[in-house]
Amino acid sequence: MRKKLSLIAVASVLALFATGCGADGNGSEESKAIKLPKSGATPVLSLSNAEGSPGETVEITLSVKGADNKWCSSGVHIIYDENLVCVPSEADPETPSYKKGPAVEEMMACIAKLWTDKLLPELEKDNKHSVFFCSAGDGDCGKDGDIATFEFVIPADAQSGKVYDIEFFYREGDMFANSASEQDFQDYAFSNWQNGSIKVK
Repeated sequence: MRKKLSLIAVASVLALFATGCGADGNGSEESKAIKLPKSGATPVLSLSNAEGSPGETVEITLSVKGADNKWCSSGVHIIYDENLVCVPSEADPETPSYKKGPAVEEMMACIAKLWTDKLLPELEKDNKHSVFFCSAGDGDCGKDGDIATFEFVIPADAQSGKVYDIEFFYREGDMFANSASEQDFQDYAFSNWQNGSIKVK
């Protein structure tokens, strides 16, 4: 039964690819007071900070803490300045090149997608592009630690001291779930996530 539920979770996040970033969403800066999940987990998603010179490729890592062996699936959007280039895979220009981390080592599936067009109006207005990453496992096999690491190329003409925000962005259908589908668990994760940045040397 668990494997069947996990496959359904994979199918549901794959369905998000069909619509790109076209569904309603709201920025990650909106936060509200959320009660602690009944499971006792306190999942905090975070994006790392990086520093590099103009034209250099740097790494940004998506990670989680407070949920070791207490989560089973994820589906999150990460947005970034359109002047940055999220390095694509050699096989598919619409798929980012990324390294899976130990937090998702036991997951059944991990999938990522680049979105640089058909974006939400607020992302187009703010000149943002997006990466979507999802994972699904059999039961609460998700660990604390690194989930996925992406590569970004800093613009060759970037000015020293410039800071590019790397941020979470919520859209309908995004998830960070445990096998009990505890709403408080997901609400806690999405209300306490921590954004990252890339600073130009």
